[in-house]
Amino acid sequence: MEPTPTTVAQTAVKPKFRGRLHQVGFFVSIPMGFAIVIAAPTAKAKIAVAIYSVCISLMLGTSALFHVHNWTPEARRVMRRMDHAMIFAAVAGTYTPIAVLALHGTTQTLILWLVWVGGVLGAIQQLVWIDAPKWATAVVYLAIGWVAVAAVHEIYTSSGPWALGLIILGGILYSMGAVVYALRKPNPKPQIFGYHEVFHALVLAALISHYIAICFITLNG
Repeated sequence: MEPTPTTVAQTAVKPKFRGRLHQVGFFVSIPMGFAIVIAAPTAKAKIAVAIYSVCISLMLGTSALFHVHNWTPEARRVMRRMDHAMIFAAVAGTYTPIAVLALHGTTQTLILWLVWVGGVLGAIQQLVWIDAPKWATAVVYLAIGWVAVAAVHEIYTSSGPWALGLIILGGILYSMGAVVYALRKPNPKPQIFGYHEVFHALVLAALISHYIAICFITLNG
């Protein structure tokens, strides 16, 4: 008897760490999110970092759920759409406290509009065009993710070199992850820790860098 797509999906061997990094990240993100919301000195700051924290936890939780569980082919397609869409929520969520607390006037408004409209459109694109090539998906993520380039000087002036440096470092780490995702390389231990785990590790490193930057911006604003 020929194997069906369902049986193939259920018996395929995943790398041992597939989804585990983001699973740990999800559980860590919850108390870290509460911590920064509690520490935020103003109501405006609390709302901004709460949006950020929720978006990051949703992204990590969806990623962990998608990658750890063995889904049927039909359910996998749905979860993959959600997984990719949540990345746009994380990008827009990360920009929210940066724009609200470190930027002002037209620049603030423009950045918020760009990342949230771009994020919504990107999420819709992922929900509609789930079979998009990896390189195309990576390009869209990077295009929205590097919007901050337009506000480098203002971020430096308002929040200092450490916050700006950490934001740039996070962007570089995200970009490296996007390249790994698109090329599927390096793929060190396919049965244990493959290219996708390298991608997830770089995402977590970027999240940490941006979290520290947002702490600087929130507490020193």
